[in-house]
Amino acid sequence: MKNVLKLIAILSFLLIVLAGCPDPNNGSNNDGNNTPTTAGTPSNSGETGNGGSTGNGGTQTSSYAITIGTPTGGSISVSAGGQAVNSGAQVTSGATVTITASPQSGYQLQSITATGADSSNITLNGTGNSRTFTMPAQNVTVSASFLVIPTYTLTINSPTNGSISVSVGGQAVNSGAQVQSGTTVTITASPQSGYQVQSITATGANNSTIALTGTGNSRTFTMPAQNVTVSASFIQVYSITAGSGVTVNKTYAAAGETVTITPNPAPSNTNVCLITVSGSNSTVATLASLGDDRTFTMPAQAVSVSAACYAANTVTVSAGHSDVSVSYLDREITIIIDGSDSILVPSGTIVTLYARTYDDYNQSMSVTANGQNVALTDIGNDYYTFTMPNQNVHITVYGVLP
Repeated sequence: MKNVLKLIAILSFLLIVLAGCPDPNNGSNNDGNNTPTTAGTPSNSGETGNGGSTGNGGTQTSSYAITIGTPTGGSISVSAGGQAVNSGAQVTSGATVTITASPQSGYQLQSITATGADSSNITLNGTGNSRTFTMPAQNVTVSASFLVIPTYTLTINSPTNGSISVSVGGQAVNSGAQVQSGTTVTITASPQSGYQVQSITATGANNSTIALTGTGNSRTFTMPAQNVTVSASFIQVYSITAGSGVTVNKTYAAAGETVTITPNPAPSNTNVCLITVSGSNSTVATLASLGDDRTFTMPAQAVSVSAACYAANTVTVSAGHSDVSVSYLDREITIIIDGSDSILVPSGTIVTLYARTYDDYNQSMSVTANGQNVALTDIGNDYYTFTMPNQNVHITVYGVLP
């Protein structure tokens, strides 16, 4: 019996010993990690150790501090991987970093820089107020600098017979305002009653003429890098009243301006419209239209314009070895040396005839209507006048060898 008890004790001891021994085929410890975790080294499970290294399935990535400068005259914002970051943030190397510089009013961007911890210049991409770079394996400081945009004095002259208003970027300004170069400036000239704008000008500090764009009473220009003076001048205008039978191209005009008149309705092929331009106490002009536009020079007074159309007859001219012209009112036909032409003339109109035969020829001239001579008045220097009958007139002027 004692021997049986000893055998049982020995077997129990062996079982206990065997249960306490590790499996020689199993190389893992009881915590299930292949690699022990140490400070600064990422674990396979994704632990972050001290020193900024991150473990991820055995692949190690690093992050580094980005410092954002605080410039004068503007500000900087930074994003990494599309997410905004603050100064001192840790950014993973290889991430895309975007720098945006925002100038304050009155400032403009001068430069954007990124500098590594080793004082190296980080290559930036982009234009305008934004730049990008790839985060290197070192700490980085980003900076920007801004310049004050220069301003120049805008002087507004005070004209007579009207006024000027000026706006810069859509905002009204007074004379002496400081304006940034490159800004759009708008000048508006406002004439007093009875006047119109004659000119709008902008002059640089060196007396250079600033190019203006626009029509009517408004002009614009781009402020140059110099002081500018703007001016306007106004001229008195006079009214034009269009009566029956005509239209005019303007209702007011300054003295010396050309005014165009159009018969309305246009005359038939055998009629002539006589246009009368009348001032306050005199006739300014009498014009003859065959349906075409006629013009006159505006006097320094208000005028009225009217027209009446009349049946007309033809003056036919033939010439040889002679210069001949036939004219009345503002119409004229001319023949040089040889040729023929014709013109419509209302009856009762005074017609002027010029006839000069070349040297070495004797002049043969006749003016007839229905086979009868038309009475001529010799007014000297080869000029004659006659009154247009209510018949067609034929004029012949020839040079005949002696």
